[in-house]
Amino acid sequence: YLVGFSGMEFTLAFLVNQRFGWGSEHIAAMFVAIGLVLALVQGGLSRPMSRRWGPHLTSQIGFCLVFVGLVGIALALQEWQLMLALLPLSVGAAMVMPMLSTLVSLAVGPDQQGEVLGCFRSLGSLARAIGPLAAAILYWKIGPAAPYWASAVILAIPFLLFSGALARKPQIQ
Repeated sequence: YLVGFSGMEFTLAFLVNQRFGWGSEHIAAMFVAIGLVLALVQGGLSRPMSRRWGPHLTSQIGFCLVFVGLVGIALALQEWQLMLALLPLSVGAAMVMPMLSTLVSLAVGPDQQGEVLGCFRSLGSLARAIGPLAAAILYWKIGPAAPYWASAVILAIPFLLFSGALARKPQIQ
């Protein structure tokens, strides 16, 4: 998940500059808007969503929203289409990360949580290092939409894994 998301973050400025001619002020405003949505959802909605749907289903919904956003960015040829795609992407991303941390911490006993969460965060940092490099290569070698399509395909993996987890396990509340 983080490989694709960090790749999107890295290449989005190139994409909006190339497709729409946006300068640094527009790009900064876009990232501020994305950050505000992330903060609002993580700060105010992720806990109630988790209580209502459980972390598995909440993360699945988040994965779906991120998928829709990535595909929307890949297809966006007009600014309004990009803005429309950024909303589900931002909301979904804000739903996924807290739920993944919750699921990882609940998957082991209290005596293992620190170690497992540390490994989880370390792998996340590695993904944030690999994602921009991979996305930049796809962007400049194949085309501007390529990293978003690749990220959407990669996102199908955890979605399918979580679909199987929902079918086999009761939801953790």
